[in-house]
Amino acid sequence: MNGKNIFPIIITTNFPSILWVHIKERKFKMLIDMPLEELKKYKPLQTKKNDFVEFWQETKAISKNQPLNVEIKKIDYIIKDVDVNKVYYNGYGGSRICGYYLLPKLSGPHPVILFFHGYGGNKQNISYYLKWVLMGYAVMAIDIRGQMGESIDNKIISCPFSSRIYDKGNF
Repeated sequence: MNGKNIFPIIITTNFPSILWVHIKERKFKMLIDMPLEELKKYKPLQTKKNDFVEFWQETKAISKNQPLNVEIKKIDYIIKDVDVNKVYYNGYGGSRICGYYLLPKLSGPHPVILFFHGYGGNKQNISYYLKWVLMGYAVMAIDIRGQMGESIDNKIISCPFSSRIYDKGNF
């Protein structure tokens, strides 16, 4: 980046729960739970389980030994300044993850934006990410397994799913 696309973000608070962000003369309102100074000092209650460290060591070992089996399919896209690819790889528990990998056709290296959609969403369509790709960023947007996209989840979770979120092996 040459610095031409970098601009300052000015943050001001007018009310305890509203944060105004000024970007390039535009104002965006962002709702927050408490004033910024309180958020900086906030220390939430720690609720991790006794086997937290062991659980993540075991989970990372399983993940490390699982091959990704990456498959990349080039997509012919109408905007020629962008390389568009559909990417597939093996996720946790054998789930097949699907996503888009978009690259600007500018000389790199390019910073990468990883996009993880919210609950019940999906990776969107390609045009959703063009604003970033055309500014020189690469974008990797995936469909989270078990959601509304193309990723395949090998587990069937009964509803409501949150009732079993603490059961090991479910997520």
